[in-house]
Amino acid sequence: MRPARIPPLEYGAPQRRWDPYPTLLDTMSLVTVLKGDVNDDSFVDNLDIAPFIAAVAAADQAAFFTVLPEGNYAAADVDRSGSPDHLDITPFSGLLTSAVSNAGSVSEPATLLILAASRLTMARKCRTKEASGLTSS
Repeated sequence: MRPARIPPLEYGAPQRRWDPYPTLLDTMSLVTVLKGDVNDDSFVDNLDIAPFIAAVAAADQAAFFTVLPEGNYAAADVDRSGSPDHLDITPFSGLLTSAVSNAGSVSEPATLLILAASRLTMARKCRTKEASGLTSS
């Protein structure tokens, strides 16, 4: 079965192709939305928390855009249920923690000192064993 083409909205306007993917409020294909990037800066980070809360608290997309006109309402629907709700909170928090863990770990100076001290201790023990082994032979 072939999908029907959507007629142009006005004379000379390009025709939209049939989109096999679900859309949210017929504004943007969910395939092109970065889940969790509610402030629309191409990153999922702590700056998305306040816009995410605004999207979940908003009654609909129009109410969200009155509060945050530069935001991305579709990105707040992390579980792809059709609208942001309380069920999106846990997946959103998972996206935030995975974004943090993918940033790479940066060792603290104290951690590096502990590692260096343990390495020196191990080297000293190895030398002591070697020295005691050589003297007993």
